[in-house]
Amino acid sequence: MMAPEHPLARGPVVRLSDLANEIFLQIQIHDADAHRIWTQEICRTAGFTPRFGAAALNLDNLTSMVAAGEGVALIPKLVQRGPTPGCAELPIAEKNLCLELLAITNPHFHSDLVERFLEIVATEAAAVEQRLQETAVPPPKSSTARRRKKTAAPGAKVATRSPGQRSS
Repeated sequence: MMAPEHPLARGPVVRLSDLANEIFLQIQIHDADAHRIWTQEICRTAGFTPRFGAAALNLDNLTSMVAAGEGVALIPKLVQRGPTPGCAELPIAEKNLCLELLAITNPHFHSDLVERFLEIVATEAAAVEQRLQETAVPPPKSSTARRRKKTAAPGAKVATRSPGQRSS
């Protein structure tokens, strides 16, 4: 996501490497750096370490900051709400970029609301993964492309576990 005046906003897609000199904005809720860490991991796959600017408290603040030209932001498809006024939303050219989504619940506290929330998240994640599968462009058939091919499937994972239980 970037301001519509940004030179890269004119293209149909953006390559991560083209963002190497940009300032990245992120969401930081309750001092949690999950969005920043995810952005760093994605940028490192393209061979660079991102420079970060200000942190937003929520997605609405982040999109306002992007629209004001303060920087660019990587937003997972699962979180996107559709067209955002004042922002250009371009897909990333690289494929197989993943977001791991964990939901931790307490098995000693049953809640129909939590169960319904987990159903909704799982349904939305599956729908995003399906859309990504349908729009995926097959990689070139060169030997170099085969060596670089990643085995991780695009999409999100939803997991439930007890407090203190280690993830696998």
